[in-house]
Order: sequence, then structure tokens, then C-alpha cells
Amino acid sequence: MPDDVYIHRWAIHIGAFSNWLFSSYVIVTNLHFFERKLRFPRIITSLISPILFVLLIVGVGYFLGTQIAHFKDDLLLFNNNLRHSSTMYRILFMSILA
Repeated sequence: MPDDVYIHRWAIHIGAFSNWLFSSYVIVTNLHFFERKLRFPRIITSLISPILFVLLIVGVGYFLGTQIAHFKDDLLLFNNNLRHSSTMYRILFMSILA
């Protein structure tokens, strides 16, 4: 097996571990907040925190997806405007040179 494949596999494992570490940190922080500040029982906080985390991830994904879709529409409009402007400048320069 080539060395670069081995390195890529380790990079995938490190990325997965860092995602797991981040998600566990977010969930534990929510657990402490719900238990101490809102005085929820531990079983309720254990059920609510992962659900809120998944909703957060889905919300961010939805937001990024809609922004990319709108950007695609804007990019097509920008391309059309750029073509129109280039033809206008071409006509202007031809009239100046003539």
C-alpha cells in the first residue's frame, strides 16, 4: 500500500475524531447549562442536548444550501450583465476609434 493512502486514512480518522470531540463539547456544555441554570433533571437534559445539536447542524446545512442556491442564481445574472457590459464597451470603443 502506498504511503500517501496511509496518510490520507489517518487524516480521515483525525478529522472524524475532531468532529466527535467538538460535538461532545457542545453537548456537555448544553448539559451543564440545562442542569444548573434551568434546573432540568439529568435525563431530560440528556435527551434534549443531542436533539438540539442535530437541529443546529441541520439548520446550518439548510442555511448554507440556500445561500449556495441563491449564489448560483446571482452568478448567472452576473455573467449576463458582464456579457452585456462587454458588448457595450466594445461598441463604445469602436465608435471612438472610428
